Amino acid sequence: MAKAILIDPKKKTVVEVQQEGGLEALYQTLGCDTIERLGIPDPLGGYSSLYFDEEARLTRAEDDPSRWSRADAFLITLDRGVFHIIGRALVLGMGEEGEDTDSPFTAEEIRQIVTFPGEDPARAFLEALARAFLESVETIESLLLNADSPIEREAARKVVAKAVGIVHRAQREGLLGPVPGVR
Repeated sequence: MAKAILIDPKKKTVVEVQQEGGLEALYQTLGCDTIERLGIPDPLGGYSSLYFDEEARLTRAEDDPSRWSRADAFLITLDRGVFHIIGRALVLGMGEEGEDTDSPFTAEEIRQIVTFPGEDPARAFLEALARAFLESVETIESLLLNADSPIEREAARKVVAKAVGIVHRAQREGLLGPVPGVR
C-alpha cells in the first residue's frame, strides 16, 4: 500500500488514499481498463506519476452519453501547461526505477493546481503563475545578493519590481488573491 492522492471530478474532491500496488488495483481505483501515466514535477525535485484513463478522450458523449459528462473532467496546471483530464486520476510518487511509491504531495498541494468544472480556470492559472513567480523571485534575489557589479544589481532590481507590479495589478483587478511573500 502506498499513500496516493485521488482526484475525483464528479465529487469535486482531492483526497489522500491508500493505494494497493499493481495494474489491476489502478484500474479499479480509476474505473477504467487502460491507464496513461503523466510525469509531474514533485516537491522533492523529482517526478511523480499522474495516472488517468487513457481511453477517456476517445469515448465521445454522443456514443455513450452515460459514460462521460462535463462533470467528469478537470484541469491540472503544471509547469509545462494546463492539461484537461477526463475521469478520476491518482497521484503516486515515482521511484528511481519508475516504480510507484508514496506520493510526496499533500492533497492540498494537488488541490491548488486542480480546477473543477464551474471553477474559474483563469484564477487557477494565475495562482499557479504567482507560485512560479515566487520561485523566480527567490532565484533573482539570490542573483541580486551575489551580483558583482552595480549594473547587475540594478538589472535584477528592475526585473523584481516589474514582476511585483504585475502581481499587484492582478490583485487590484480582483484576478488574484494575496500572494505570500509579495507586499
